[in-house]
Amino acid sequence: GTGCYQNVNGTIYITSQGETSESFLLEYQASNADEACSIQDLVGEGLSEANVGGKTIGDYETVGSKDLWAGNILTDSSGAQIGLSYGDCTLLPGVAAFMCIGEWALDSGDIVTYAGYSPNSMNPGHIAVTGGTGCYAGASGTLLLKAANEEYSSYDWNYQPKPEAETCFSLVDTLGGHLIYESSSGSIVIGDYETPGSMDIWFNNSMYTGSHDGALLEGMYSLGECTLLANATEFMCTEQFVLNATDGSSIVAAGFSPNSFEDGTMAISGTGCFTGIKGGLTITAQSIEEDYDYFSYEVKSTNEKEDASGVDAGEETDSSKGEEAGSNTEEEISNETVDKSTEGESEKEGECIPIETLCPVCI
Repeated sequence: GTGCYQNVNGTIYITSQGETSESFLLEYQASNADEACSIQDLVGEGLSEANVGGKTIGDYETVGSKDLWAGNILTDSSGAQIGLSYGDCTLLPGVAAFMCIGEWALDSGDIVTYAGYSPNSMNPGHIAVTGGTGCYAGASGTLLLKAANEEYSSYDWNYQPKPEAETCFSLVDTLGGHLIYESSSGSIVIGDYETPGSMDIWFNNSMYTGSHDGALLEGMYSLGECTLLANATEFMCTEQFVLNATDGSSIVAAGFSPNSFEDGTMAISGTGCFTGIKGGLTITAQSIEEDYDYFSYEVKSTNEKEDASGVDAGEETDSSKGEEAGSNTEEEISNETVDKSTEGESEKEGECIPIETLCPVCI
């Protein structure tokens, strides 16, 4: 979540109402697990995903092609099945990488969700664990995903521990308090800005401090996809800001962005140094050059509190702790450094309507 809901975890059950699905019943349930489960323990020596439920719309050489799957089989290093995989990848400009979202539906009944990029090759991509249900509610971590063969008939998943604190850097320093100006030189629009279902996709967008006249952030870039929604006034987006390609540190943002110069807020997760980060980014289109194919953005942090080192406060040295489910306790969050540039912008938790009161059962 964002704002005062940035630390909310749990499950929302969605049930279609009637044969025409004109409405849906939403029911929230907080995690009732006795203790948090570890993503590192789940992945162990590595997981294998058999691509038995996949379908490609397009091909692996055409920008905007989709790789969709439902019911891919997940097995652990011993070959035992642990669950099924579901997801969606979009091939980005340059056809070098996909932007992916997905989930593991584990045999235990719990779910683990993720988002990030996967190279269109045999090289690994850094994927952020964005959350989960049951004992994986609030889970975080960095996953490495790569094709196991050139036929893409199976994939390998591995776990990457969080880098040592001294190798990490401050999100506040990186974003300069006011943040990043993102050039859209790597963007392609499939469709237009008036037809629902049109896509704005990009890869290797440059980033600068403050404005397009600011200093180029060497080695940092953005990639992602936005799909224009039914009302043609908002996009639903998934975006990844790669801030250190060497150790895989990145911020993954997901949420809506208006089809205008209005602000849009996206919830964030992270990989590498930013594993476990919570909060939001506000993304605003700043200008249009020539036509709608060339946007530039101002990206503002709406994190009220964050650790200046990029590492969760109070993190334990054991790599299996501090970056998993439940690692961001209220006590830890209260000890984190406040981003002075956004202090006071987010509502305090005490002023929020508890989510179980806000929507115990909604239509």
